[in-house]
Amino acid sequence: MNSMIMFWIIVCLSSVIVELLTPAFFALSLAFGSIFALIATLLGFSLTVQLVFFIIAIVLFFIFLRPLLYHGDKKREHFGSNALIGSHVIAEEEITQRSGSVKINGTVWQARCKSGTIDKGENLIIRNFDNIKVVVEKENIHG
Repeated sequence: MNSMIMFWIIVCLSSVIVELLTPAFFALSLAFGSIFALIATLLGFSLTVQLVFFIIAIVLFFIFLRPLLYHGDKKREHFGSNALIGSHVIAEEEITQRSGSVKINGTVWQARCKSGTIDKGENLIIRNFDNIKVVVEKENIHG
């Protein structure tokens, strides 16, 4: 298999994995661009043309598709990791402002809280993401 075909497949799959861990939709644009570059590769175009396809696809993604994923100034929260915001989880261990963990759909995630300490076993709500950590708070706190 052509090395450029493998390269674009790896870029696409890596971008999808990164997108699942981040809610920004930037990595999704890279995956989108890499699919178009892969098509250019399969059609026998040069590396320069592949890169042009890649860049144009990313620009088109941001102009046409990304706005569909946003509603006004508020993100639609049902894409990527944003779909987890508002979910109810249980603390797997003590959670502090720096460390802790929760189990989400059978997978343990690193977690932190904004203030205080949360005991193991407490019911929590996912409020946000801080890089790859979920930011949680006790269920009885609203904010």
